[in-house]
This record gives sequence, C-alpha cells and structure tokens, in this order.
Amino acid sequence: MPRLLLVPPHVTPPEDCDQLEDWARTTADEREIELRCATIAVRTDVPAALMIDAEPPVAEIARRLLGALRVPVRRATLQATYIEAGGSTSTRAFESALASARRRLAARGVRVTTLSGGCLHAEVTR
Repeated sequence: MPRLLLVPPHVTPPEDCDQLEDWARTTADEREIELRCATIAVRTDVPAALMIDAEPPVAEIARRLLGALRVPVRRATLQATYIEAGGSTSTRAFESALASARRRLAARGVRVTTLSGGCLHAEVTR
C-alpha cells in the first residue's frame, strides 16, 4: 500500500524508502505534500493525487517528469513517451507539448530545468 510518512523536525527521516513510500516533514506545506503523494502515485500507477489537466501526450510528459523528481530525464526519452502516448513525430509539436507540460507543472510548484547533455530535471520549488 502506498504511504507518505510525516516526520517531525527533530526525528531523523528514513534513509531508504521503497517505491511505495516517501517522507515529508510535519512542517511541509500542502503543495509539497500533494507533490510527494503524486510522485508515489506515479511510481505505483495509483491514480495521481496531482492531476495534470492536459491532452494525454502532454500529461504523459508531465507524468514522466514527476516520476523522476530530482533525477535527470533525457529529452529523447520524453519525446518517445510523447509519441507513444499518441503525440506527433514532429519535433516542433513535441517542443510545444514539452513547453505546455512545463507550464502546467510550474503552476503546481514543480520547476523543470534543462541540463547539459540533452536532459531535463524536475524539482519541487518553494
């Protein structure tokens, strides 16, 4: 069963969580709690607590980025995900969908940055 552990500030958090588990401080704001729940949901294919209101190809880009918070994801992997979800093979269409996914995630407190080497990185902003 998926679970989010709420850890008080004076308690050391667990060092190794499995795919069904994550943790947050009891002082975390609502947005962080929602994002951590969404991340667990993506990992476990449980319906996401954070719904991305978009066409399936755009939502799949966002889902892939959420599933890899703080882990670089290759642009080519995102493009393949987009195409598999029914998106166009056009690079221009993919770039537009990626920009849309970035905007939708930013509105939910997730910043997506471009790294060198053709990777993207998603992280929770405060």
